Amino acid sequence: MEKQAELFQPFSRLGFENSEIEGTGIGLSITKRLIERMDGAIGCESEIDKGSTFWLELPGEAVDAAKPADTFEPKHEKTNGNTDENTGAQSETSSAASKIILYIEDNPANLSLMEMIISRTDGIDMISAFNAEIGLDLVRSKKPDLILLDINLPGMNGFEALKAIKGMEESAETPIIAISAAASKHDVETAMDAGFDAYLTKPINVQELLKALKSNLGIE
Repeated sequence: MEKQAELFQPFSRLGFENSEIEGTGIGLSITKRLIERMDGAIGCESEIDKGSTFWLELPGEAVDAAKPADTFEPKHEKTNGNTDENTGAQSETSSAASKIILYIEDNPANLSLMEMIISRTDGIDMISAFNAEIGLDLVRSKKPDLILLDINLPGMNGFEALKAIKGMEESAETPIIAISAAASKHDVETAMDAGFDAYLTKPINVQELLKALKSNLGIE
């Protein structure tokens, strides 16, 4: 039972941190949080050299809420999400009264989690890009009110993307919030000194996220 509890802790890889097996150890912790928010439970049964079987329980009324993030119905009016065939960027047509945030993130699970949170937040719509290069195109075309920027991106990293965004006339004053699994004081100070407006660590604390979004967007 102790090992099972550790399995669902963020960044826990049960001794495989330095192995060739990829991963950061946050997938199961995010899954557990999502299921518990729907009043459910998750666990697993394992046998050495045989494998693991994961199980989950959800109350009947929560089954519809367990659909993929792109099928969630938001509280405010918007059209269904669509994918730009030329850029691969996911975008949505926002209502005129909503603020638009752009989330640049290469991890599909993190994108889905953020989309689920935003879809339940009045006054905010989200568009997304899986790398900085596509993100810069969206900054130019969509002119978001705020940008969430993952630090560790493939290709152009978050610091390089920050510099590029701040160097564009249309986004020089746009608030940019860094998101990273690195949580040391040095990491935070380095990011803030570089010009980020706030710094959030993974796994995302929903209340801290919403507070940062609303503060930087100037909404209640």
